[in-house]
Amino acid sequence: MQPHALLVPFPETGHINPLMQLARHLASHGILITFVNTRYNHERILQSNAGRLPADLGLPIRLVAIPDTLSDDINRDNDIFNMNQIVKNVGPALENLIDELAAAGDRITCIISDALALQTLEICKKVGVPRVAFWPPSISIYALCCHSAYAAYNGSLPRNGIPRTDEMVTFPELPSLPGWALPWTIGDEVINEHAFKLISESMTACSESDWILGNFIRELEASALSEIPPHFKHPTMVGPILPVNVLQRTSTSENMLTMSLWVEEDTCLHWLNAQKPKSVLYVSLGSVATVKKDQLQELALGLEAAGLATLWVVREDLTGEKGTSLPEGFLQRTQERIRIVSWSPQLLVLSHGAVGGFLTHCGWNSIIEALSMGVPLLAWPQLGDQYMNAEVSVTKWGAGLKLNDFEKKLVRREHVAIQVKKLMLEHAGEVARSRAEEIRDQILKAVGEGGSSYNNLQGFVRWVKHQAGPTINIGSLLSA
Repeated sequence: MQPHALLVPFPETGHINPLMQLARHLASHGILITFVNTRYNHERILQSNAGRLPADLGLPIRLVAIPDTLSDDINRDNDIFNMNQIVKNVGPALENLIDELAAAGDRITCIISDALALQTLEICKKVGVPRVAFWPPSISIYALCCHSAYAAYNGSLPRNGIPRTDEMVTFPELPSLPGWALPWTIGDEVINEHAFKLISESMTACSESDWILGNFIRELEASALSEIPPHFKHPTMVGPILPVNVLQRTSTSENMLTMSLWVEEDTCLHWLNAQKPKSVLYVSLGSVATVKKDQLQELALGLEAAGLATLWVVREDLTGEKGTSLPEGFLQRTQERIRIVSWSPQLLVLSHGAVGGFLTHCGWNSIIEALSMGVPLLAWPQLGDQYMNAEVSVTKWGAGLKLNDFEKKLVRREHVAIQVKKLMLEHAGEVARSRAEEIRDQILKAVGEGGSSYNNLQGFVRWVKHQAGPTINIGSLLSA
């Protein structure tokens, strides 16, 4: 029987994309993949990626859709609470899908789900297949979640996981964070408590899973891994799972598998071709973060004042409303230097030789993509795990600078211009760029043949294949 993996992402592009890269790797080794999205995301993916979907590239990856149980008027684009509700309620639809596949003769042999998709654990027990938890964020975040769940259990943190907003939370080998910057503080107290409960339950479910896959290299996260409380399972590091041709900076948009929820404006690559090496600042705040209109105006005027070539991703909902609010006359004044797109092929942008820095919200995908290409960061975290990511990549690893002190207050145009020029033109930026290149070298070594992530990923592939046949010991696969 052919090995058949059912993949279930968290319904947000930063979780969908890395899981699809894992799907591509498995499919290239002869494993049949059924990749499940919500109907809303499924339709957006089909509309936004014509010609670059798995079927277009001849990959044995089937894209299927299930209902998300939310009413039509609910925000599915940038509301983390609603996304959490979707994964909480996904169970019945997934069970129906599995039954349909079995009736058609396509029995699944394992489920690989986002760690937050808790119901997949019970489904796996019910249908008798192993569960693999995929962890797209950083291992520092995984460690923080484990420590916090245990601290809430033993009373070191409040039982609901919500300390005072100004209370510093500290655990071994992790940067300290104020209460307001913890990954589950995404809304009001009720929402935050719900998010912490989901995270705590996810940590328990991870420990009951056959594997936990981490999407980065062990070498840079070994210290955080070493201090995870002993009763929590350690992830196996298999990342960053990126296309080899992109890592080697030889890819083009024509041969890229994409699962974007927005249409990528490839023409920005032609614009980059006309720019000098390492002269362009790339700016993107990801797929979920929003900023207030006055902050968008200050950011725009700061980028203008910096006077540098800039590629800026401005989503149509960047301010939380449809349509953008750029300063009057901004587009006309900056049209020779600042290229604005609604969405970009980010991997290809970061791999382009013209890009010399990245003003980022510090989503984990953005960080590992930038560092895999040796691009230094100008960190401006907005929510969730991004504050920890920023502290780790900038303060701990030295691969960038901070745009501000990470407090939730207006960043003025003058400060934006100063920090942009510091990253792109001054010695501090050169130091960060050198460090980013060193990290790129470490990544290439880890994912190259014989490297730590390469060996772990190959061991995982062998295990998945064996789920269609005899049982095999995980330890022997990793050491093979």
